[in-house]
Amino acid sequence: IMMVMPNITHLITKGENESYDNLKNSIISAAKLYISDYKYELSIDSNGNVNGQGITNNKLPISILVNEGNIETTRDGNIKNPKNNNQCLNLDNSYIQITFNSSNKDFIYNEPNLDDFWSESYCN
Repeated sequence: IMMVMPNITHLITKGENESYDNLKNSIISAAKLYISDYKYELSIDSNGNVNGQGITNNKLPISILVNEGNIETTRDGNIKNPKNNNQCLNLDNSYIQITFNSSNKDFIYNEPNLDDFWSESYCN
């Protein structure tokens, strides 16, 4: 029995980490879909900074992706932390950073840093 517990704990942690990575990938996919829908309404300066359609200083709030229906939430409108189910994402302050690479005419989507935006107080 002693040998089984570390293996189970390892499997649980591995599953939580994979779910967390899947959430980040879902956010990137949702951002790509959003940019595809609104790329002609965006303002892009010579430095590749993106603004407009809710994007400010290259930051696309997760709340916009939720409101557009590009990211699913729980029935009560939350995104739960896969590593701690008691925590929810602050949808208004969390974001994905997007820039435009003018040399290859493509958008760059940085992996969202969600770690600072989880709290039990954000759960409805």
